[in-house]
Amino acid sequence: MSIIKCPECGRDISNKATICPACGYPIAKEKIEINTEPSPSGMNVCPTCGKFFLGKETCPSCKSKMINCHCTEDEWTTMLLNDTLKSWERQIREKYVLKSNHFNKDLYNAQLEYEQSEDDCYKEMMKNNLKSSKLTIYCPYCNSLNTSKISTTSKVVNVAVFGIFGTKRHKQWHCNECGSDF
Repeated sequence: MSIIKCPECGRDISNKATICPACGYPIAKEKIEINTEPSPSGMNVCPTCGKFFLGKETCPSCKSKMINCHCTEDEWTTMLLNDTLKSWERQIREKYVLKSNHFNKDLYNAQLEYEQSEDDCYKEMMKNNLKSSKLTIYCPYCNSLNTSKISTTSKVVNVAVFGIFGTKRHKQWHCNECGSDF
């Protein structure tokens, strides 16, 4: 239990109180009433855990009734491409989730941690892909990854020695395991 100030008279009251004992002002959390029916084709948010789902009426995780975010799939995609999605999600969560009577702080924080770990994982994956964007070639005959590119010099020597009967002029790779050229 913690102490909060009554918005009407300014007196200290319990955060669990539904009305101010001094002036009778209602203290209950703000209820969400305006256009909150889940959208069958738009983006919805769970008022309990803060997860976003497209077209779901109930949250698959915590089974709460979803709230309409008033956002179409196209608008959501545009925000994703313009890098404004995180800001929009924060605003929607402040408006519909944090003020909800169904809000669960533990589930909400777990969702935020999960999203952060996904972002970190994606950033790490992209960093690693940029480092190791080397093409991997395998032998079509023995499936070995121990391959090397046939150099232009090797092709020229092969044609010089064997003439038009040289086998390397139309090949690009050599398998160091089975010795085949492909």
